[in-house]
This record gives sequence, C-alpha cells and structure tokens, in this order.
Amino acid sequence: MEASHFADASKFRKIDSAGGKIMASVFWDSEGVLMIGYLERGKTVTGVYCAELIRKLRSAIKEKRCGKSSHGVLLHQDDAPANTSAVAMAAIRECGFEFAQSTALFTRPGSV
Repeated sequence: MEASHFADASKFRKIDSAGGKIMASVFWDSEGVLMIGYLERGKTVTGVYCAELIRKLRSAIKEKRCGKSSHGVLLHQDDAPANTSAVAMAAIRECGFEFAQSTALFTRPGSV
C-alpha cells in the first residue's frame, strides 16, 4: 500500500534513525485507515493505554465517518492482557463499541 493512503504518512519519516522497535496500532474500516496510534519507545502497552486508544478512535470515527458510528462499531483484537483488561473493556463499552470475540468472522469459506 502506498504511503499516500495513510492519514499520517509523514510520521513514517520521523522514526528514529538509530533503529529500535516502535509499535503502531492501526484502525481501519472499509473506506480506509481511520487512525494510527504510535507507542512511545520504552513504553509498555497497558490497559490504560488501550483505553486511551479506544477513546481516540471514537473521536476519529466521529470526525472522519460522520454519522456512521450510529450503525455500530465492531472491534476485533487479540486477547493480550492489556486489550482485555477491565480498563480497556470499560472504554469499549463506554464508547458504545462491540467486541468481536470470535475468530469465525475471519475464517476462509470452505475451511471449516
């Protein structure tokens, strides 16, 4: 995918040239990327961090997809402890999002 398809493509050029790991959380829908969240170097993914991302995602949806959040938002995420913490799950409920717990959504036809 070309960098021009990313809302914040300029951030890719800001990665420290010294190397090291950086983590990006990418949220998208059928129309494209909604938000990219970057975790600062040396920071740990926590329930509070995940909750902040969820709240920022709600704002991004309201800004970029006016009115579509009323149709419902279904999140699919892994079962990492931070993602399923009480704080993160409370933020998901607070934002009115649903949590897809089944991998059946992503099963190829004929593979079951």
